[in-house]
Amino acid sequence: EERFRNPTNAVQHVESGYCTGCRGRGNARKTIYDFVRSTQATAGLLNQLLLSHSSNNDDVPEFPYQCNRCDRQFRQMSQMMQHQNDKHGSAAASN
Repeated sequence: EERFRNPTNAVQHVESGYCTGCRGRGNARKTIYDFVRSTQATAGLLNQLLLSHSSNNDDVPEFPYQCNRCDRQFRQMSQMMQHQNDKHGSAAASN
């Protein structure tokens, strides 16, 4: 059983591809993206411009995550969460 100090560490673990339940880095990235996209509470963390122009919902955009405080874009959810912790004082905060 893995225990993590914070949500960012848990997401980093999954995104690394070493999580045994995720079958590789690409699948882990897609699994997190699909979860965030399908969950109302987290959908605001996605780059809305990319979503509105996306023609293939099966692909993960290059930079799908966007800080809701400064609009900086990120390739991985954990990068955005770390940015929000470091720059804004909270991870995945809402507006």
